[in-house]
Amino acid sequence: EGLAVDLQSEVADGRLDVAVNGRDVQSVELAKGATRGSREGDATLPGSTLLRSYHEFTLPTGALAAGENVVEFTLAEGGWVAWDALGLYERAR
Repeated sequence: EGLAVDLQSEVADGRLDVAVNGRDVQSVELAKGATRGSREGDATLPGSTLLRSYHEFTLPTGALAAGENVVEFTLAEGGWVAWDALGLYERAR
């Protein structure tokens, strides 16, 4: 089981804590970004000052349950964060 998060942030030395079903699974260190790109709506535009970051990590065994699951993000340090995509997948064995 894996979790992939595509983030945009405006933080200096920020940290995003990730929990699944109430269980802490990862702390993600966030690089300082900028807000202009988020107002434009596309960090890939030429000249955008928004800094994208992609984080992928393995979930602990049993973190996901059959049926509904809750993924919770807590900005533990820094100003703000926005995400474009969240993916859950099973790694090939």
